[in-house]
Amino acid sequence: MKKVSVIVPAYNAHDTLARCLGSLVNQTLQDIEIIVVNDASTDDTWEIMSRCEKQFPDKVIIIDGDRNRGAGGARNQALDLASGEYIGLVDSDDYVAPRMYELLYEKAKEGDYDIVDSGYYQEATDTARLYTGDDLTGILDDNKRKKTYCRRRISCYQSF
Repeated sequence: MKKVSVIVPAYNAHDTLARCLGSLVNQTLQDIEIIVVNDASTDDTWEIMSRCEKQFPDKVIIIDGDRNRGAGGARNQALDLASGEYIGLVDSDDYVAPRMYELLYEKAKEGDYDIVDSGYYQEATDTARLYTGDDLTGILDDNKRKKTYCRRRISCYQSF
């Protein structure tokens, strides 16, 4: 079992996928798998994924979707293959800091958490977003769940 499985849905991601996958295969957390789902792209997304899998066969698993299911459907398709203790979700136009999954994994293990999350940086607007109020730690009740899911738009990364 891997420590973390990272799922990346990709649809016509020619311009962004190489950078995304580069940031994932170079994570400091070594016990990681990256599952990339081609969501019926019409560009060279599949070829980019294939090259990455050939270069990093111990880390990268690719799936060629037969029809466009959207990001959620592609993620669900990948969940069947995920072997990680934790699941991370990254969009194909995102990239992550080199230690992100190592730090998230350590935090999850340290507190015996089921879910960990982090802030993100929006490159287009040069803004960082982080909201980690103490009132949101601990057992997730209905009030915390509402605050957690309604307070943010995740455009960089989320880890479970």
